[in-house]
Amino acid sequence: MVRDLPGLIDESVQAVHTASGEEQRQAYECLAGAFRCVFTVAWNFGYVDLATVALDRLAWTAPRADEPGLVAMHAYLRAQTTMSSARYDIGMRVIDGALRDLDGQSARRPAGIKAMQGVMHLRAAVIAGRRKDQDHADARLARARALAQETGEVPDYGVTWGPTNVGVHAVAIASELNEFGRAVELAEDVRIPRDWTRSRAGHHWMDLARAHTWAGHPAQALDCLQRARRAAPQQTRYHPTVRETVLALKRHERTRSGRLAQYVEWIGL
Repeated sequence: MVRDLPGLIDESVQAVHTASGEEQRQAYECLAGAFRCVFTVAWNFGYVDLATVALDRLAWTAPRADEPGLVAMHAYLRAQTTMSSARYDIGMRVIDGALRDLDGQSARRPAGIKAMQGVMHLRAAVIAGRRKDQDHADARLARARALAQETGEVPDYGVTWGPTNVGVHAVAIASELNEFGRAVELAEDVRIPRDWTRSRAGHHWMDLARAHTWAGHPAQALDCLQRARRAAPQQTRYHPTVRETVLALKRHERTRSGRLAQYVEWIGL
């Protein structure tokens, strides 16, 4: 993405200024998607200032693309930024406002709009988990699960949506609530499809590694870290959750593990 996005953005900007009508709308849609990708790569590498600029550009392009799902994506990512600074009340207001805006917007892409509603509820559930509000988290998960049963797996608007994603979020939220044994139990019912998004699969194995670590299962935790590495090596190598988990495993290891030492060297600790 780092290699290809600058040229794609330049071409999309040129198309926005030279096209008209439906072609111009499509150019805005392409540009909005590019800025969403810029946010993702910048955020994952810790360039918060660049991610913020990309988010502002997405806020400008998404309404011009006339795609409610892209406008909702801006809210989804904005809520993500509030989580990193523990501004959970703001994040919840952003999510609920976007959900209200999505009501009645399903005419063009009904499954896609339901997918966006679903991921919004999942983000709200994660925020509730961070706030240690289990009842609210469970309620949001229930809403997301009901939508997933309606849609099945839907790869729309660049999101990974469906029953599998609800399942992996349930595991992550149990960990947020410090219910690590429960997270491990929930993970037994999660089956990652072969063609599933690698970044989401990798994130699931990171979350499960963390749960196993704090549940007192170091061998299983390291197995999950290895699976995260195989699924999404770049993401895994630099992700703060992986580093925190590896440091915890190092602190609690009773005998020196060659596998853990190799992993520590790989992530550069």
